[in-house]
Amino acid sequence: MVGKPDPASDGAQPVVTSHLVFVTLGSLGDLHPLLALAIEWERRGGRATLATSEFHRERVERVGIGFVPLRPEFDPTDRELARRAMDLKRGTVFLLRELTFPHVRDAYEDLAGLLERAEAEGEPVDGFVASELAFAVPVLAEARSLPWAATVLQPMALVSAYDPPVVPILSVLSRLRWLGPLLTNALIRGFERFVRSWARPVRELREELGLPSGGEYVTRAKEHADLALVLFSSVLGDRQPDWPERAVACGFPFNRESKTVALSPGLTSFLEAGEAPLVFTLGSAAVFDPGAFYIESLAAARELGRRAVLLVGEEDRSGLPSELPDTVHVEAYAPFSLLFPRAAAVVHQGGVGTTGEALRAGVPQLVVPYSHDQPDNAARVARLGVARVLARDAYGAAGAARELRALLETPSYGEAATRAAQVVRKETGLATACDALERMVY
Repeated sequence: MVGKPDPASDGAQPVVTSHLVFVTLGSLGDLHPLLALAIEWERRGGRATLATSEFHRERVERVGIGFVPLRPEFDPTDRELARRAMDLKRGTVFLLRELTFPHVRDAYEDLAGLLERAEAEGEPVDGFVASELAFAVPVLAEARSLPWAATVLQPMALVSAYDPPVVPILSVLSRLRWLGPLLTNALIRGFERFVRSWARPVRELREELGLPSGGEYVTRAKEHADLALVLFSSVLGDRQPDWPERAVACGFPFNRESKTVALSPGLTSFLEAGEAPLVFTLGSAAVFDPGAFYIESLAAARELGRRAVLLVGEEDRSGLPSELPDTVHVEAYAPFSLLFPRAAAVVHQGGVGTTGEALRAGVPQLVVPYSHDQPDNAARVARLGVARVLARDAYGAAGAARELRALLETPSYGEAATRAAQVVRKETGLATACDALERMVY
């Protein structure tokens, strides 16, 4: 039984009662979209359990969502781990070959145990919602005949031959988009065969369970899912002919604003004391491998004569001096949804969550991509006319000041940012996604 009539509505509207397990691995940028979906699912009356790294337990339980630890266990704040994971050329390879594929059996066992416990407690699981790195979910869902939905947080994850992404380890792909989809698709398929060689643990597990073990069940798992939730705005990427048939374009899954979310008193006072500042942030992952980003950002703001807010993370690795001018405010974290609309421009690493919040705020952006999907996101907002891009290894005070000056003094960037924001704000990512999930389990 996955739904029942609502007594308060004369039986006209269903109340969600399904138990869904939301599964994700990675940084806060990976956690937040799945957590937002889980919160919305429970708001509708369903039950949500979130399976992820033990590192995120407190954040999940703080908002009242059931938590289950999921292997592999790693600490995103580990300096060496962050350095390797954020390497432009080798970061994605490290993430797949060393952090996820080898541990698929562990994750499978953790999730299978969850199914058994939920069944014994009288609240059986009705389906899964899985992020990109949750490779055990398609295997378990197929083995147990349970529906599952893939979540797609960024355009690069769909690897369309009609809209080829910027992939750091296959840079030729985006440069040859003029060749057309047939040749681009051949390049993509060749690259997928290369990636499949890393996924031997997944294929072996599928074979043991008597499931089809072809490589497409790893690199093209979304095409076999019951649902693919496209959780980014149409301004970043429109629907393409080679998207999965069951793909549903939703928009960014911005969480409902909580009354408890607020800017700190110190930051509020700083914002009210003068003109809109430049905001510098490295999101939730790159912040653990900042290099000289914050030092050079401080110098760039000084060169421009602009006020600045620097978000340096809970474990401050910025290297900034202890004494700073009153034109600069440093803070570990601030809610982007409240801070970005009050910025003159946002300088960030290009993570899709940060990019989405900057697009919603309608402010110009300077993107300094580190790794993974960030170069592709950067290229997309640049094509959109809302941003300029500066390579990480070229980021310095003089270059940042030059790019920021162009952003602030060229009206077209602000105008394009306003137009993009109008689209993003009209999209209903959470509601559209949960509506689709309801259809999946009914």
